[in-house]
Amino acid sequence: MQRMRTFLIYALLIAGFWAFSYVMENGFIASMYKPMSGTINHSYIVPGGFLTEFETSSAQGKSTNANGFIKFNLKNTTGEHLDRSYIKTNLYSKQGMLAVTRYYEINNFDKNEERNILMRFKGYELTSYEISFTGDAPEVSYIIDILGYEMDLRDVMGMDLTKHIDVDTLRTGGITAWDWTVALVKSVPIWAYMIAGWIVIWYMPAGFLFGIFPL
Repeated sequence: MQRMRTFLIYALLIAGFWAFSYVMENGFIASMYKPMSGTINHSYIVPGGFLTEFETSSAQGKSTNANGFIKFNLKNTTGEHLDRSYIKTNLYSKQGMLAVTRYYEINNFDKNEERNILMRFKGYELTSYEISFTGDAPEVSYIIDILGYEMDLRDVMGMDLTKHIDVDTLRTGGITAWDWTVALVKSVPIWAYMIAGWIVIWYMPAGFLFGIFPL
């Protein structure tokens, strides 16, 4: 009986600490993000050379001194099905200097289809952006996207990995591994994680972790 009471006390303490940490962490991170100013050029040249426009709404950009994001709703009002097009984003520092240019690929964009666009980026003290749309992008086969952040394989800790690995194989394998991991984690219900945690705590030896769990 005493063991069960002790177990419940520690379970409640852990749950309370987790909830407190989650609220504080998210509140602290949210306070670091500052709004970004920006413009969007809606013009787009469809195949055949005709100038038309996309439609955007609810644009919002925020950044910290190290990273940030831009999100908006995009609707294909060009009157054409677009097999492939790109969102070109220029990001500027607080001194007004161009710091980062990023291309976001859009595939199989049907007429009048709407999508929620979220672009993440890294950069030092970025305060404004310019967005435009184009049908072409420079050669970026050496750039891979990891959790929304771009990594240039030509310069990874000073090494050019493109000389030693196949970029397409790495990209495909990484995406497959990540998708499999996410699917596996999502397939496990929350109660299973809770039960597993309680089992671990229940069988911890007395005095484990400097006496935090003296069961």
